Order: sequence, then C-alpha cells, then structure tokens
Amino acid sequence: MDMPYSDVDRIAKMVPTTLNIKLDDALTESVALQEAYQKDPQVKQLLDTARKLEGLVRNSGVHAAGVVISPRPLIELVPLHKTKNDEIVTAFDMVAIEKMGLLKMDFLGLTTLTILDDTQKLIAQKGANLKLEDIPLEDNETYEKVFHKGLTSGVFPV
Repeated sequence: MDMPYSDVDRIAKMVPTTLNIKLDDALTESVALQEAYQKDPQVKQLLDTARKLEGLVRNSGVHAAGVVISPRPLIELVPLHKTKNDEIVTAFDMVAIEKMGLLKMDFLGLTTLTILDDTQKLIAQKGANLKLEDIPLEDNETYEKVFHKGLTSGVFPV
C-alpha cells in the first residue's frame, strides 16, 4: 500500500485520544474515522491491516533475570531466537508463555544476591571455596527436605 505520510497523519488524528483505545472502539466513537473507512478503500485497507497487527508484540524484550521453566526442552514447545548478545530467548511474551502453562520466573533480587555473596565470603573464611555455579541443580535431597515440605520462607521469589 502506498499512502503519503500526510494522509496517514490525517487519519491518525481522527482516532480519539482515549488511552489504549482499540481500533474497533475508535471506529465506533469517531464519525470522521468511520466515514473515511467506509468511503475510501485505501483507508479501509490501512485500518484492516492495523486491526490484524493490533495487540501484537512490537519488539523483543529480555528480562535481566527472567527464566522460563518447562517440563520439556523449550525448543519442542515454543519458537526461540538469539538476541544480538547471543542469548537464547522465547519468541513469545510472558503472557503467552504463561497461557501455554509454562512457568516464567524472575530470579532477580539484589538482597538475595547480597546474601549469596556474603555466604560465599563466610565459607571462604572457614577455608573452603564455594562457587555458585558448582552447586548441582539436581539435588533431590534438598528438593525433598525443603521444597516438598514448603519450607521456602526467605527463598526468593516466593
């Protein structure tokens, strides 16, 4: 479709200024927009296309500590892509991920990070060296004694 910016701007100014108004509501509320839609095939095409795009995610965002938890490899369940920093992220936003039944967690807590750092320092004072990345993620005993019993007070995020 080839439409000059001035025409698009004129049509955009017909949309009511109600915050987050949907195009269907704008067509109902604005007589001028409704007339342009009904009389001008180019305006109709523009608005019909805009309605199809309305509500779609406009850009990709990555949460600093967002993690999607899944019972199967994510590649089997959702489209994935790499960011410019080579991070692998889902192509779906958090709302869609949650609607699919997947769990999205934000593992961000500066207090928690401070506690972890302090813990490492205390352990080092006792002569041992602990690297967080060396702690196994598959620790069934911890899961049974802590998480299965709901003993998660102080565990972020709960």
